[in-house]
Amino acid sequence: MTWLLLLALAIQEDRRSTLDALGAAQEAAGAQPESAALQYELGRLYASLGRAGEALQTLGRATELAPDEAAYSLAYGEVLYRAGRAAEALPHLEKAASLPEALLLLASVHEKLGDPERTIAELSRYVEARPDDLGARLLLGSKLEQAKRLDEALALYRSGADGESLARAAELLSRRGESYLEAESAARRALEVDPSMLDARIVLARVLSRTGREEEALAELERARGEHSDAPELFYQLAQAYQRAGRASEAQESAQRFQELEAKEKAEREREARVAVTYKRGADYSPLMKSIRVEQLIAAIERRMGVRNA
Repeated sequence: MTWLLLLALAIQEDRRSTLDALGAAQEAAGAQPESAALQYELGRLYASLGRAGEALQTLGRATELAPDEAAYSLAYGEVLYRAGRAAEALPHLEKAASLPEALLLLASVHEKLGDPERTIAELSRYVEARPDDLGARLLLGSKLEQAKRLDEALALYRSGADGESLARAAELLSRRGESYLEAESAARRALEVDPSMLDARIVLARVLSRTGREEEALAELERARGEHSDAPELFYQLAQAYQRAGRASEAQESAQRFQELEAKEKAEREREARVAVTYKRGADYSPLMKSIRVEQLIAAIERRMGVRNA
């Protein structure tokens, strides 16, 4: 309860600070209406407070005053996109394409406009600019898979040394009999990186089963049971493996456990969907535009508690 109170106070303090900054920015922009930089800063503050109309007006003015400033075009394009005006955001984000963040937003815009090829193209450009962004790499891989460009997705996953990329490579490889050996190798490498990775262990068990090593496949699945006792997919696979092994009672128990967990997950997804709808408006702005940041909250809490860095 104490931390909740402190968090609430920190949020209030942060909002007051933003409102104070807004007042100063309004005064400065009013005194120098031809300053693109001041219009930009004012627009960012409006956006951080969720005042989209005023943000659009001031950021639009900033782009008129400084049409070659990529940061201004990015901010304006992002607010347009968040306001549901993807088509209008497109030319502004294209002007900001020298910034990697704009490429990511361009991919989102093209997806919203129903152009999967351009979505993939912009994601590819972003990943090229930010190769260490694992989330973006995996997102690109999933988009390539959805577009049935499986060879490109596989090449992307093969280029990664992280467990998730290796597991996804193993899954694609496991679909073809001629690549079972490579699939097994990729799955084992993924488990070396992260022994708890369930997807990799399931793929490994699948390959072992398909190559006639049923006992080894079952052993891999049983090894995961202790750590993943709430994973429906694991118990689905266990039910099938026990059935193949002629262990009917264990197959039935695993199938029952699968059904229970599947029903629980469905109920949880429905609950999360309701929560997401409730809070959608408050979550529309990206981290770039959010006024309340974790670092600011922690700093405000520490100030209230009298905590000082050593």
